[in-house]
Amino acid sequence: MQKIVFYALLLADLMITNALAYETTAVVTNIQDGDTFSIIYYEEDTKVRLLDVDCFEVKKRKRARIQRQLYNLSFDEILQKGKQSKRKLEELLGEHPTVHIKWRRRDGFGRLLAQVYFGDINVNQYMLEQGGCNKFVAKKK
Repeated sequence: MQKIVFYALLLADLMITNALAYETTAVVTNIQDGDTFSIIYYEEDTKVRLLDVDCFEVKKRKRARIQRQLYNLSFDEILQKGKQSKRKLEELLGEHPTVHIKWRRRDGFGRLLAQVYFGDINVNQYMLEQGGCNKFVAKKK
């Protein structure tokens, strides 16, 4: 009997976890960099961040300093790679394309952390393969 209760609870937990995943189709309104873009979501301008992807920055911000230390690159190299990755995302998506977004949570900036699809293309994987982006590495504390 205990095994049945255990498996029933496990199944219920899996169903709830999957139910918390959200999916939407939206038009891209702006591309900030290689891993962040904007959409209109529930009539609001909302930023989407590619899940598990860390593209180089296009401006000297805090994350650029972190990337400089992580990858032992100069600011100029980081910004150049960041502009290249942004161009690659712009080339893929073109002007105001419709994308399919699967997300579960928002980050500290309110961005949707998502797997993104453009037709049959997994945009997250595409950006990793194009260069200028790495698997996400959390900053060291």
